[in-house]
Amino acid sequence: MNKLNEDEFITYYKGIGFKDEHLKMYIDAFRKEPAALSERIFGAYQKMLDYWGICCFSKVKDNVLLWSHYADSHKGVCLGFDYELMAKSIMHYEDVDYTNEPFYFDINEPQKSISKALITKSNDWSYEEEVRFVIERSKHTTFPLEALVEVNFGSRCEFRDILTFSKLIINLPYINCNLLQATVNEKKYQVEFGKVNLGEVIQKANEEMEVRRFELEVDLSDLLNR
Repeated sequence: MNKLNEDEFITYYKGIGFKDEHLKMYIDAFRKEPAALSERIFGAYQKMLDYWGICCFSKVKDNVLLWSHYADSHKGVCLGFDYELMAKSIMHYEDVDYTNEPFYFDINEPQKSISKALITKSNDWSYEEEVRFVIERSKHTTFPLEALVEVNFGSRCEFRDILTFSKLIINLPYINCNLLQATVNEKKYQVEFGKVNLGEVIQKANEEMEVRRFELEVDLSDLLNR
């Protein structure tokens, strides 16, 4: 929606409580510069939209595309949270509405339009099964420590990163948190998870460091023969 028509401008004018005796003056101004006034109005609603912050979650952790799009092709991690505890901590949350109809701002229902904009995505992203927690950007929010119930390491996550993250979780009071490692079942195009073996991780992390030190060595022997 690039420009309001006159009826839509009047709707906006009355909706924000301007005095009726000034209506004619503002309509005259709108008729002279409809694009400029429309831009200001949409700018005001954009500020209202920007007032809210969104924290995005998914109901699934084993989707191949999710790991490709959001976890650096299995080099990253997926955090798992207790939904009920998170819902108690952050009151405003909604399942994302997936649709093939692009978002259209309705001047007659600005609040509804803003709410819709916060939770609407294209059907192309429906595989994400996304849930959005909405909070005011200016406010600080936290989640209960017991709400973090899983850390899922990608199948290509470096062992030293797994070790660092695991020690952090173990040393902090995340009492309900399980450490899991993802593997990709090539026969089924499926992501599967098993518990992290810390002994094996420590061994592999040490091996990684040895390889890195070897890679940093530079052979200068040819210079001695000059």
